Amino acid sequence: MRKKKFYVITIVMVLMVLTTLTGCGKKKENEADIQQEENKPEVSLINEDKNIVYTVKEKSGYKIPKINLTYDNVKVLNKELLAYGEQRIEEMTNDGKIAEGGVLSYKYYENDNIISIVYEYESPITENSDKYKVWNIDKYTGEVITNDQILNKKAINLEEFKELYKEKIGLYFEEVYKETKDSVEETLYKEQYEKTIADENIDINNLMYLNENNEICMVSKVHSLTEADYYEHIIVVKK
Repeated sequence: MRKKKFYVITIVMVLMVLTTLTGCGKKKENEADIQQEENKPEVSLINEDKNIVYTVKEKSGYKIPKINLTYDNVKVLNKELLAYGEQRIEEMTNDGKIAEGGVLSYKYYENDNIISIVYEYESPITENSDKYKVWNIDKYTGEVITNDQILNKKAINLEEFKELYKEKIGLYFEEVYKETKDSVEETLYKEQYEKTIADENIDINNLMYLNENNEICMVSKVHSLTEADYYEHIIVVKK
């Protein structure tokens, strides 16, 4: 009987020790989470009731964004966004009437400290091969984020990226024209393919951003087999 009682007491004591250790571990984890949250930079918003990027002006369904950050350089960028949007709307206006059927819209993505704004434009009046504009900024400082900084963040070197970019855009060209390849001259197909994968076409200075899946995307010129020499398409290069 005494032996059984001893075993019971021993088990209870072990359980108490384990419970205390577990509690300490959770407490340390909670303290670490709190510390990390306290050390996190604050986002300085102009208006707490609005998203970090929101529509500041809209005409006939065409939207102009504004970045909801207080930094001085963002104020300059907002003027650029507004001027760009108003100019595009003006180009779609004829005799005081804004034409329908075009595109002037934007998307924005947040990945850690980087905000990427992607503006898309298509005119229903005139053809425009250049469809996209891109801005990348640091949401904690308002500073512009460069392509090199994005590559560093994704831990990929320039040469590796360019090879991957060349492969991805080449595969896209082959896929999009696989049905029409046999109906055009072989020399035209080869010429436009070579232009598409040429080094000057896959320049690191092309418009780059991180999408909703934190993937590196490039606004890319795809040389066409139709009337237009090229059109812009977004290539997902690196996950």
